[in-house]
Amino acid sequence: MNKLLLNIAAIMAAVVVINCFVKVDNTDEVALARVLDEDMYYDVESNVESAIYIGNQYMNDDERKEMLVNIAEGLGIKGDYDMVSENTDTGRTLILSKKAKSASTYIKLTTVERQVSNSQILLSQYLYIRMEFEGSPESAVYYKEKLDGILKKMGYNENSSVNYTGKCAGNLSKTQKNKITSDIIRNLNGKETDRVCTDDIYTVYGYSEYIPGEVRVDGRKTNFNLAFSYDENENVTILHISAPIITADY
Repeated sequence: MNKLLLNIAAIMAAVVVINCFVKVDNTDEVALARVLDEDMYYDVESNVESAIYIGNQYMNDDERKEMLVNIAEGLGIKGDYDMVSENTDTGRTLILSKKAKSASTYIKLTTVERQVSNSQILLSQYLYIRMEFEGSPESAVYYKEKLDGILKKMGYNENSSVNYTGKCAGNLSKTQKNKITSDIIRNLNGKETDRVCTDDIYTVYGYSEYIPGEVRVDGRKTNFNLAFSYDENENVTILHISAPIITADY
């Protein structure tokens, strides 16, 4: 496992410096994130999530529960969680959830059933895991590593994504957003691979050899993605940054 350094610096009108999952030296240690300057950056939120197809095997109720409990225990959740089973129009779901003071965990196993004949039903199993943290970017790094390790032991090589949001006052201009974006890419030793910038949308994709993993976006190697959104009610600009890409609405 690579030694990683995650720095999320202050969101401000002129300067943002983010080093996301950057390898430091060639050791197997993992360095946790440095907390950003709270005087300049507020309402820090981070999350780790993974959504994967896990096959078409049949699992009885006990096996389904055992899978979710084993994942939860691997993440350090030993009990005091909620578990709910629901039938849907296309199959059924099993959800394990845990809400703590500054973190929450949601693990969902979805079984999709498709009738192909009077005597045959095809199954598709999907696993979705999401952990949310308030004001603790280091936790996202730590639990991403744990979750990726758990999934690998289960036989799934898909890596989870890590996502951050933070707010700064006011509606940033395009010039300010460009400056922030340039600072982020420079400090990642990365390069921009694509962008969509209109009056309503500002999102940039990039690639850095210092960030493990990659996906393809329009055929280009991509492993980080940043975007800005504006909340008129609060009069704040929100920076979203993810590795490899942003999957949530913003």
